[in-house]
Amino acid sequence: MNVLEIIQRATNAIGIPEPSAAVASTDNGIIQLVELFNQAGRSLASRFAWKSITREGSFGTVATESQGSLTTIIGASHSLRYIVNDTIWNRETKLPICGPVSSRTWQGYKALDVTGPYTEYRILGNELLFYPAPTAGQACWFEYVDKMWLTNAAATTWYASANADTDLVLLDDELL
Repeated sequence: MNVLEIIQRATNAIGIPEPSAAVASTDNGIIQLVELFNQAGRSLASRFAWKSITREGSFGTVATESQGSLTTIIGASHSLRYIVNDTIWNRETKLPICGPVSSRTWQGYKALDVTGPYTEYRILGNELLFYPAPTAGQACWFEYVDKMWLTNAAATTWYASANADTDLVLLDDELL
């Protein structure tokens, strides 16, 4: 269902005139409904790992602790809410990348210069950190939950707020 259809259903339910346009509307009541729609969508998207906004990401390792910014790894068209635990795997070594490790554990590894049998990860700021540093050029894959809960009609661009009446909702439209 698209944004306009949901807004029209809401206006019919509360007894106000059905708009022919919502996102670009200048009517204060419709502007408010669109904002409430956006708030509800962002709230729902943050409460659960919806299958429709769970995505797969990949990257090639570099031979340093920092594997780069998460924005770069997943691409600018998406926005990471979180990496699904236990899903980072090195497909070259066929081993998991364990984590995320706690702040305390990470600092202990750094202070004591201790390594275990598996590479572990931590997210600090917007950076994905591996310890110990891996060999360069290994393919790692993972699943993550996206903040983007809308897409354009062609499903080529994703959004965290409605941009057009034709945007499609990736969450259960009945909940909205």
